[in-house]
Amino acid sequence: MSLENIVLNKPIAYVSNYGDGNPPSQAIDGIKANNNGWGTTTNVFSGLFVVDLESYYSIKYVKVRPFTSTNYPSNVRVKDMEIIARDSKDGEDIVLAKYTFPNTNLIEPTIEINSTKKYRYIGVKVLSPFQTSQSTTGIGEFEVYGVDFVPHYLIQQSKNIYSIDHNYLNLGESKSPTELSSWIDNYGYGDLNIINESLDNKHTPTTVDEEMIYESLNIDFNDVKKPNIYVFEDDDKKKVRYDTDSYKIIDEIKKINNGIGNVVFKEY
Repeated sequence: MSLENIVLNKPIAYVSNYGDGNPPSQAIDGIKANNNGWGTTTNVFSGLFVVDLESYYSIKYVKVRPFTSTNYPSNVRVKDMEIIARDSKDGEDIVLAKYTFPNTNLIEPTIEINSTKKYRYIGVKVLSPFQTSQSTTGIGEFEVYGVDFVPHYLIQQSKNIYSIDHNYLNLGESKSPTELSSWIDNYGYGDLNIINESLDNKHTPTTVDEEMIYESLNIDFNDVKKPNIYVFEDDDKKKVRYDTDSYKIIDEIKKINNGIGNVVFKEY
Protein backbone atom coordinates (compact mmCIF):
# COMPACT_ATOMS: atom_id res chain seq x y z
CA MET A 1 0.00 0.00 0.00
CA SER A 2 1.44 3.36 -1.04
CA LEU A 3 1.22 6.04 1.64
CA GLU A 4 1.17 9.81 1.13
CA ASN A 5 2.82 12.52 3.19
CA ILE A 6 -0.14 13.60 5.34
CA VAL A 7 1.45 16.77 6.81
CA LEU A 8 2.28 18.36 3.46
CA ASN A 9 1.11 22.00 3.61
CA LYS A 10 -1.26 21.30 6.49
CA PRO A 11 -2.03 24.06 9.05
CA ILE A 12 0.35 24.70 11.92
CA ALA A 13 -1.58 24.24 15.18
CA TYR A 14 1.16 25.40 17.57
CA VAL A 15 4.74 26.65 17.55
CA SER A 16 6.84 27.54 20.58
CA ASN A 17 9.25 29.84 18.74
CA TYR A 18 10.84 30.45 15.35
CA GLY A 19 13.51 32.66 13.84
CA ASP A 20 13.05 35.40 11.27
CA GLY A 21 12.25 33.92 7.87
CA ASN A 22 11.99 30.34 9.09
CA PRO A 23 8.42 29.60 10.24
CA PRO A 24 7.38 25.96 10.77
CA SER A 25 5.28 26.01 7.59
CA GLN A 26 8.58 25.79 5.69
CA ALA A 27 9.25 22.43 7.36
CA ILE A 28 6.15 20.86 5.79
CA ASP A 29 6.19 22.48 2.33
CA GLY A 30 7.92 19.60 0.52
CA ILE A 31 11.03 21.67 -0.26
CA LYS A 32 14.34 20.18 0.81
CA ALA A 33 16.92 22.94 0.51
CA ASN A 34 19.44 24.91 2.53
CA ASN A 35 17.92 27.76 4.58
CA ASN A 36 14.41 26.32 4.12
CA GLY A 37 12.64 24.93 7.17
CA TRP A 38 11.77 25.73 10.74
CA GLY A 39 14.55 27.46 12.66
CA THR A 40 14.41 28.30 16.34
CA THR A 41 14.74 31.84 17.64
CA THR A 42 18.34 33.09 17.82
CA ASN A 43 20.22 31.56 20.75
CA VAL A 44 17.27 29.32 21.62
CA PHE A 45 18.17 25.67 21.05
CA SER A 46 14.94 23.86 21.79
CA GLY A 47 11.38 24.18 20.61
CA LEU A 48 8.29 22.51 19.27
CA PHE A 49 5.85 22.78 16.41
CA VAL A 50 2.61 20.85 15.96
CA VAL A 51 0.69 20.20 12.74
CA ASP A 52 -3.08 19.84 12.43
CA LEU A 53 -3.70 16.82 10.17
CA GLU A 54 -7.36 17.91 9.86
CA SER A 55 -8.43 14.30 10.35
CA TYR A 56 -7.42 11.33 12.51
CA TYR A 57 -4.66 9.01 11.32
CA SER A 58 -2.75 5.97 12.48
CA ILE A 59 0.89 7.06 12.10
CA LYS A 60 3.12 4.50 10.37
CA TYR A 61 6.44 6.34 10.08
CA VAL A 62 8.00 9.79 9.78
CA LYS A 63 10.98 11.21 7.91
CA VAL A 64 13.01 14.12 9.23
CA ARG A 65 15.57 16.30 7.49
CA PRO A 66 17.53 18.55 9.86
CA PHE A 67 17.78 22.28 9.14
CA THR A 68 20.87 23.18 7.10
CA SER A 69 22.25 26.47 5.84
CA THR A 70 24.24 27.55 2.78
CA ASN A 71 27.32 28.08 4.93
CA TYR A 72 26.99 24.67 6.61
CA PRO A 73 25.16 22.42 4.11
CA SER A 74 26.26 19.14 5.70
CA ASN A 75 26.20 20.16 9.35
CA VAL A 76 23.48 18.53 11.43
CA ARG A 77 22.37 21.19 13.88
CA VAL A 78 19.81 19.20 15.84
CA LYS A 79 20.99 16.41 18.12
CA ASP A 80 18.08 15.09 20.20
CA MET A 81 14.42 15.28 19.24
CA GLU A 82 11.05 13.68 19.93
CA ILE A 83 8.12 12.94 17.65
CA ILE A 84 5.00 13.86 19.62
CA ALA A 85 1.25 13.66 19.14
CA ARG A 86 -1.68 15.32 20.85
CA ASP A 87 -5.32 14.37 21.31
CA SER A 88 -6.28 18.04 20.96
CA LYS A 89 -4.61 21.26 19.83
CA ASP A 90 -3.59 22.25 23.35
CA GLY A 91 -3.42 18.73 24.81
CA GLU A 92 -0.58 16.96 26.56
CA ASP A 93 2.39 15.87 24.48
CA ILE A 94 2.37 12.12 23.82
CA VAL A 95 5.85 10.91 22.87
CA LEU A 96 5.67 8.52 19.90
CA ALA A 97 9.42 8.22 19.33
CA LYS A 98 12.76 9.63 20.41
CA TYR A 99 15.73 10.05 18.10
CA THR A 100 19.36 11.15 18.42
CA PHE A 101 21.12 12.17 15.22
CA PRO A 102 24.67 10.88 14.75
CA ASN A 103 27.32 13.56 14.68
CA THR A 104 28.04 13.10 11.01
CA ASN A 105 27.09 14.48 7.62
CA LEU A 106 23.47 15.18 6.75
CA ILE A 107 21.13 12.20 7.01
CA GLU A 108 17.36 11.99 6.73
CA PRO A 109 16.22 9.13 8.97
CA THR A 110 12.98 7.19 8.65
CA ILE A 111 11.53 6.64 12.11
CA GLU A 112 9.01 3.83 12.59
CA ILE A 113 5.92 4.70 14.67
CA ASN A 114 3.15 2.17 13.84
CA SER A 115 0.61 3.67 16.24
CA THR A 116 -2.58 1.70 16.88
CA LYS A 117 -4.31 4.86 18.08
CA LYS A 118 -5.39 7.62 15.72
CA TYR A 119 -4.11 11.17 16.15
CA ARG A 120 -5.05 14.49 14.60
CA TYR A 121 -2.10 16.53 15.89
CA ILE A 122 1.55 15.56 15.41
CA GLY A 123 4.78 17.47 15.76
CA VAL A 124 8.51 17.61 16.36
CA LYS A 125 10.14 18.69 19.60
CA VAL A 126 13.82 19.65 19.36
CA LEU A 127 15.54 19.02 22.69
CA SER A 128 19.18 19.91 22.09
CA PRO A 129 21.73 20.79 19.38
CA PHE A 130 25.23 19.44 18.75
CA GLN A 131 26.71 22.88 19.31
CA THR A 132 25.51 26.35 20.20
CA SER A 133 27.97 28.33 18.10
CA GLN A 134 25.60 28.50 15.11
CA SER A 135 22.90 30.43 17.08
CA THR A 136 19.88 28.29 16.06
CA THR A 137 18.72 24.74 15.45
CA GLY A 138 15.68 23.37 13.68
CA ILE A 139 14.01 21.01 11.23
CA GLY A 140 14.44 21.33 7.46
CA GLU A 141 11.60 19.03 6.40
CA PHE A 142 9.13 16.88 8.34
CA GLU A 143 7.19 14.14 6.53
CA VAL A 144 4.52 11.95 8.12
CA TYR A 145 3.02 8.82 6.57
CA GLY A 146 -0.10 7.17 7.91
CA VAL A 147 -3.57 5.86 7.25
CA ASP A 148 -6.94 7.09 8.43
CA PHE A 149 -7.95 3.70 9.78
CA VAL A 150 -6.63 1.02 12.12
CA PRO A 151 -7.63 -2.66 12.33
CA HIS A 152 -10.98 -3.08 14.10
CA TYR A 153 -11.49 -5.92 16.55
CA LEU A 154 -14.50 -7.82 17.85
CA ILE A 155 -14.76 -10.79 20.22
CA GLN A 156 -16.66 -14.00 19.44
CA GLN A 157 -17.88 -16.23 22.28
CA SER A 158 -19.85 -19.31 21.31
CA LYS A 159 -21.73 -18.07 18.25
CA ASN A 160 -22.27 -14.47 19.38
CA ILE A 161 -20.19 -11.46 18.39
CA TYR A 162 -19.36 -8.72 20.91
CA SER A 163 -18.13 -5.15 20.56
CA ILE A 164 -15.34 -4.02 22.93
CA ASP A 165 -15.64 -0.27 22.26
CA HIS A 166 -15.96 0.94 25.88
CA ASN A 167 -18.60 -1.74 26.44
CA TYR A 168 -19.09 -5.48 26.06
CA LEU A 169 -22.06 -5.34 23.76
CA ASN A 170 -23.68 -8.47 22.36
CA LEU A 171 -24.30 -7.92 18.64
CA GLY A 172 -25.78 -11.38 18.20
CA GLU A 173 -24.92 -14.14 15.75
CA SER A 174 -23.84 -12.89 12.32
CA LYS A 175 -25.90 -14.32 9.48
CA SER A 176 -23.25 -13.99 6.77
CA PRO A 177 -19.62 -12.94 6.15
CA THR A 178 -20.99 -9.70 4.69
CA GLU A 179 -22.83 -8.86 7.91
CA LEU A 180 -19.79 -9.75 10.01
CA SER A 181 -17.62 -7.51 7.83
CA SER A 182 -20.11 -4.67 8.33
CA TRP A 183 -20.06 -5.22 12.09
CA ILE A 184 -16.26 -5.02 12.13
CA ASP A 185 -16.40 -1.74 10.20
CA ASN A 186 -19.12 -0.19 12.34
CA TYR A 187 -18.60 -1.67 15.81
CA GLY A 188 -14.99 -2.83 15.90
CA TYR A 189 -12.40 -1.15 18.14
CA GLY A 190 -8.77 -0.48 17.26
CA ASP A 191 -7.02 -1.47 20.48
CA LEU A 192 -7.42 -4.92 22.04
CA ASN A 193 -5.75 -3.70 25.23
CA ILE A 194 -8.95 -1.91 26.20
CA ILE A 195 -10.28 -5.19 27.60
CA ASN A 196 -7.82 -4.91 30.51
CA GLU A 197 -8.41 -1.22 31.23
CA SER A 198 -10.45 0.08 34.15
CA LEU A 199 -13.38 1.99 32.61
CA ASP A 200 -16.03 4.20 34.18
CA ASN A 201 -18.27 4.82 31.18
CA LYS A 202 -19.89 2.89 28.34
CA HIS A 203 -20.40 3.70 24.67
CA THR A 204 -23.33 2.35 22.68
CA PRO A 205 -23.40 2.78 18.88
CA THR A 206 -26.42 3.91 16.90
CA THR A 207 -27.97 3.02 13.56
CA VAL A 208 -29.65 5.45 11.18
CA ASP A 209 -32.41 4.90 8.61
CA GLU A 210 -33.21 6.62 5.32
CA GLU A 211 -35.20 9.30 7.17
CA MET A 212 -32.09 10.12 9.25
CA ILE A 213 -33.73 8.74 12.39
CA TYR A 214 -31.14 7.37 14.81
CA GLU A 215 -31.65 4.48 17.20
CA SER A 216 -29.11 3.17 19.66
CA LEU A 217 -28.40 -0.50 20.16
CA ASN A 218 -29.70 -1.88 23.45
CA ILE A 219 -28.72 0.05 26.58
CA ASP A 220 -29.04 -1.49 30.03
CA PHE A 221 -30.22 1.58 31.91
CA ASN A 222 -29.48 -0.23 35.17
CA ASP A 223 -25.83 0.53 34.38
CA VAL A 224 -26.38 4.29 34.28
CA LYS A 225 -25.14 5.41 37.70
CA LYS A 226 -24.80 9.17 37.15
CA PRO A 227 -26.86 11.79 35.30
CA ASN A 228 -24.30 12.17 32.51
CA ILE A 229 -25.74 10.50 29.42
CA TYR A 230 -25.42 12.10 26.01
CA VAL A 231 -24.89 11.53 22.29
CA PHE A 232 -21.47 12.28 20.80
CA GLU A 233 -19.72 11.75 17.49
CA ASP A 234 -16.66 9.56 17.10
CA ASP A 235 -15.08 9.07 13.67
CA ASP A 236 -18.29 10.33 12.03
CA LYS A 237 -20.37 7.80 13.99
CA LYS A 238 -22.95 8.84 16.59
CA LYS A 239 -22.78 7.01 19.91
CA VAL A 240 -24.45 7.24 23.30
CA ARG A 241 -22.10 7.69 26.25
CA TYR A 242 -23.03 7.29 29.89
CA ASP A 243 -21.20 7.05 33.20
CA THR A 244 -21.10 3.74 35.07
CA ASP A 245 -19.47 2.08 38.03
CA SER A 246 -15.87 1.06 37.37
CA TYR A 247 -15.54 -2.15 35.35
CA LYS A 248 -13.21 -4.13 33.09
CA ILE A 249 -14.33 -5.76 29.85
CA ILE A 250 -12.14 -8.79 30.58
CA ASP A 251 -14.33 -9.54 33.63
CA GLU A 252 -17.41 -9.60 31.39
CA ILE A 253 -15.64 -11.91 28.94
CA LYS A 254 -14.86 -14.37 31.74
CA LYS A 255 -18.55 -14.67 32.64
CA ILE A 256 -19.40 -16.17 29.22
CA ASN A 257 -18.43 -19.63 27.94
CA ASN A 258 -15.87 -20.02 30.75
CA GLY A 259 -13.94 -17.14 29.25
CA ILE A 260 -13.28 -18.98 25.99
CA GLY A 261 -13.60 -16.95 22.80
CA ASN A 262 -11.96 -15.70 19.62
CA VAL A 263 -10.61 -12.40 18.40
CA VAL A 264 -12.28 -11.38 15.11
CA PHE A 265 -10.80 -8.76 12.78
CA LYS A 266 -10.04 -8.15 9.14
CA GLU A 267 -7.21 -6.68 7.13
CA TYR A 268 -7.88 -3.50 5.15
